[in-house]
Amino acid sequence: MGEKQRWIGHYSSSHKILLVGEGDFSFSACLARAFRSATNMVATTFESEDTLLKEHWSSEAHVDELQRRGCLVLHEVDAYDMDQHPTLMFMKFDIIVFNFPHAGHDYWLCERDNELIRRHRGLLEAFFRSASGMLGEGGEIHVSHRDGYPYDNWKLKKLAKKAGLVLKEKVWFEKSDYPGYHQKRGGGIESNKTFPLKECYTFKFSLKQEASRELVPEVPADFVKMSGCEFRVSISNSVRKTIQDIKEITGSHSEEEIYAMLKRCYMDPNETAQKLPLQDPFHEVKRKRDKRKENLNNIESAESPWRPGMQGREGKSGWVNFSPRYMSHDAGDGRNSAPRVASSFPISRKTKNKQRSLVTSSRPIIVDGPTNVADHYKKKPF
Repeated sequence: MGEKQRWIGHYSSSHKILLVGEGDFSFSACLARAFRSATNMVATTFESEDTLLKEHWSSEAHVDELQRRGCLVLHEVDAYDMDQHPTLMFMKFDIIVFNFPHAGHDYWLCERDNELIRRHRGLLEAFFRSASGMLGEGGEIHVSHRDGYPYDNWKLKKLAKKAGLVLKEKVWFEKSDYPGYHQKRGGGIESNKTFPLKECYTFKFSLKQEASRELVPEVPADFVKMSGCEFRVSISNSVRKTIQDIKEITGSHSEEEIYAMLKRCYMDPNETAQKLPLQDPFHEVKRKRDKRKENLNNIESAESPWRPGMQGREGKSGWVNFSPRYMSHDAGDGRNSAPRVASSFPISRKTKNKQRSLVTSSRPIIVDGPTNVADHYKKKPF
């Protein structure tokens, strides 16, 4: 016989649960006590371990209890991009919980100020986008939030909809259902103080029906073992084929690295093939570039032995099409601009200027070296 299923509030011991933005971990500890085991739970906080102990002195006892019951506790997990966290990126969850999200406090701002409301919206928009890709089939995102002015100006449902989520249920949040839970301010100012809950609800979101179908694996699912638990990673056959195509181009990158970069690039294979080399250490990039250059020179020598003038030429330009969305990334100079591909050959100043001028147009971009996943050895004749 299997272990008895235990419930508290909306949560069962059989659910794989991710808790985001925990304050002093009192909510996570409450669930763990009710389940008598926390092996299906991952509890995270934005703060480092040292900062957490300074801001929430009570967190130490809760973290000890969670770890004793088998919970995976992670520090410095940002809700903006938690799907890129090296531990979380391969996990799928039944429920992702974010209780009373807040973008931080400033002495000169109050909750009704437009600047702070914009920050809250930015946090929630990024969280919904990130969390929606971490749901297993039939999974839910639970956000507990105060209702009424000014909190309704956060536009919770509208932001969830942008991430492909629909409101499944809105239920009253009853703190007494979770004995031992203390809602903490956080945010660096009087962090360990509690705040009044007043009228608040748990908003339960799920993926739209058409989006949910995409999560059904076409092949047997892989598993990632973490802290004695197994978390499902669903990768379809089409995505696996794309990963193999990119691997042929980039060389020594693992399938896990390629899949992680695919998610970061919104499943765009061309951008993934460009960005993968840029995350390697410098010497590794140089080694791969020199090896690629040598191989292509050997190919040219073998194909055109009667054209000595071509020996040692520094490559031909290939054509690759990018959508306007990716071209706009290259046009920016900010920190969010997409990095340029590591070229196989030296590029002259004249060629660089030519490429830069083409970025803002709707014409195809000419780049050096094989970048197109479908036909990475396609070349344009001189």
